[in-house]
Amino acid sequence: MMSDFNYKKYSLEHLEEWIYDALSCDNVEPQEIYDVIMNAIQSDLEFHRLRMNKLTELLTLFQGHRQVNFDSDPAGLNDYYDGWDSVPVCEELDEEDREICDEYNLREAEYYNSSHVIQTEINPGIPSRY
Repeated sequence: MMSDFNYKKYSLEHLEEWIYDALSCDNVEPQEIYDVIMNAIQSDLEFHRLRMNKLTELLTLFQGHRQVNFDSDPAGLNDYYDGWDSVPVCEELDEEDREICDEYNLREAEYYNSSHVIQTEINPGIPSRY
């Protein structure tokens, strides 16, 4: 009967079997077992960190009630420059474009500040990138 199936028990028993199996192999070193387990943990952590960043950005957008057009050029600079790697600092632009650039940078700063606050509230033990 499937309702009696205990996935937690099943999963932990298999983990135990895999560890015993790896320890039983003559050519597997303890460091290799450790590295595999650490890699699994780090990969899972990175996956969830990326999802959290995406969700944090979306939540920030909803909380700020900002309209966002992801298809647009945020500061209108691509009309003047080949790529983002060659975009100058705002001070090098004419007055109208400088205002657009400054507004964009202000919104970016607000986003990262909000993101940091949300991330530290959700996960106080994990250091933030911001």
